[in-house]
Amino acid sequence: MESLVKPILARHGAGCEWEDVAFPAADASLPASAHGAKWQRARQLCLAPVVFGRSSKAADADAIDPSDISQGALGTCYFLSALSVAATRPQLIRSCFVTTEPNEAGCYCVRLFRDGRPRHILVDDQLPAHGHGRPLFAASKQRDELWVSLLEKAYAKLFSSYAAIEGGHVDEALVDLTGGVGGENLSLAEEGRDPDRLWSRLTGFVHAGYLLGAGSPAGTDTDVSAEGIVQGHAYSCLRVAEEEGHRLLQLRNPWGRTEWRGDWSDASHLWTPRLKARLGWSDADDGTFWIGLKDFCASFAQLYVCKIPNPSWAHAEMQGEWRGESAGGCSNYDTVGANPQWSITIGERPVACLVCLAQADARGTDLDGDGVEDEPFPIGLSVVYKRGERVRKLYASDWCARTAPFRNTREVSLDVTLEPRSGGATTTYTLLPSTFEPGQERNFRIRVFSDRPVEVAPLR
Repeated sequence: MESLVKPILARHGAGCEWEDVAFPAADASLPASAHGAKWQRARQLCLAPVVFGRSSKAADADAIDPSDISQGALGTCYFLSALSVAATRPQLIRSCFVTTEPNEAGCYCVRLFRDGRPRHILVDDQLPAHGHGRPLFAASKQRDELWVSLLEKAYAKLFSSYAAIEGGHVDEALVDLTGGVGGENLSLAEEGRDPDRLWSRLTGFVHAGYLLGAGSPAGTDTDVSAEGIVQGHAYSCLRVAEEEGHRLLQLRNPWGRTEWRGDWSDASHLWTPRLKARLGWSDADDGTFWIGLKDFCASFAQLYVCKIPNPSWAHAEMQGEWRGESAGGCSNYDTVGANPQWSITIGERPVACLVCLAQADARGTDLDGDGVEDEPFPIGLSVVYKRGERVRKLYASDWCARTAPFRNTREVSLDVTLEPRSGGATTTYTLLPSTFEPGQERNFRIRVFSDRPVEVAPLR
């Protein structure tokens, strides 16, 4: 995609920087709360601008460090938490940048994902700024480093404005950064009733290479619990560890400050010299802290999961739509059989599958033309056994796996192992995507990742 940038670099340079007229440095690109903000070029905000600088924790290392991310005056804590999680694997951040070096034209190409497709986005280096010469929105704590600000600006352009990206979910932002699979959010009030099972799931997610985030209980980010947890806020989940019988999680507040103050906080008496050495303990107000599993479940509401499919697995993708009669709704309605459906056929051996249903992304759009940004519909996905036939009615014995309950979320996903059942050379299952109610119209896509090749075909 450097072909997008080279013509601009050839025409622009020092004193004649490129201006992105598609995303202007004007109030139209800003939320109302920031109208009138002064826009400044990177050369005005930095002494020596670089895309990636040196790590604040390792002065001699060229590194991407989660602790360098700082939230500004924009409600994008969920996006910055996603950046913090991705930054624990620096290549995930580096892969977002086509342009990795500063240039006199002030033009950068960033790759993000929308509706499962890579989008290459050109942005200039004009940023809303404070009067004292620092970015108004997200920035790196390393003054000359641009990657945090450029990624947030590219994300804003992807959805039409900075205002459009205020508020969201960590897992969806991780999907937009990596092209991974979202849609599995755990209620910690429910999962916390069985801590052994929850811990097993957490460690399983980590072992599989999935990316994790956490959401605190509903509230405003001016509300902070007595233990230091900001309410209605998104946090990064950086690590999980079990040491000396203690089940611990390392979290990060994207503000870069305001930390947990209970057991296993920086100042907790529970830290021993051995545990400090084992887990890299640091007593710094940098937003990063450790918390025990029980307190995590009591202080947070949701665990967000972004699944990174195994690159060696087979992949199939299908496009569909709920429209007119095909918007049949869920199994509560006699019209469930009208929904679009696909067969998925396996051979004589079990097949592990990751299946994702995603509706068209409504952020920053007005799909139904009523002048209001659309909300996602409650959606669900079922894998049923009907011997390769379309679903007409559903019975409890038909289900092999399903996402539940229906949720107003952009995507849902499930892990399922499909077993041979017919005694023959092949077994065919049916994929049934639906909204909760009939008549809810939207485009959607299904992705199937499998550890063995499968055959997927539409059912007429």
